[in-house]
Amino acid sequence: MSNYENVDAALQRGELWRAKEILRGRVGRSEYDSLLFEKYGVILLRTADLYEAGKFLFLSGVRNEEYAQPIQLFVDRHRRRQPNRIWYAFPRHVQRMNITQWPKSVVEELANFGVDIESLQRARESYAFRKSSAKNKALLYFALVFLFVIIVAFFVGVGVGLKAILAWFF
Repeated sequence: MSNYENVDAALQRGELWRAKEILRGRVGRSEYDSLLFEKYGVILLRTADLYEAGKFLFLSGVRNEEYAQPIQLFVDRHRRRQPNRIWYAFPRHVQRMNITQWPKSVVEELANFGVDIESLQRARESYAFRKSSAKNKALLYFALVFLFVIIVAFFVGVGVGLKAILAWFF
């Protein structure tokens, strides 16, 4: 079964909701997949969710007449403000990906809107560093608590042992 056979089967059965559910699950945990973003955008377009459809159709990098209105709606909503704000409308896992994984056309469009790609890339790298630092801190705290428990157990054991030895003599 191909990656999208179950989606196509749901669409043939008229279960638009099921196709949307399947793709939504994949969107949240996939690598940058233009075809997945396009398929999900088309499903959202069919459910009349133009803004979300525009977001995923924009990310797909595919441009055609049918996609123009939702993409324009999505872009216009963010272009009026600070251009970098469009970045935060993308799914988190997409924000955290290296921009070199993105289609060149999408990166070029973002740059044309005035998005500072360099600063966003630095922010992504900073996030990855903070995330790994937090993980290391948690590991360090766990190790310290474990060490503390071992030391306390040692001293309790020594105390109990000394009491037993002293009981032999007195």
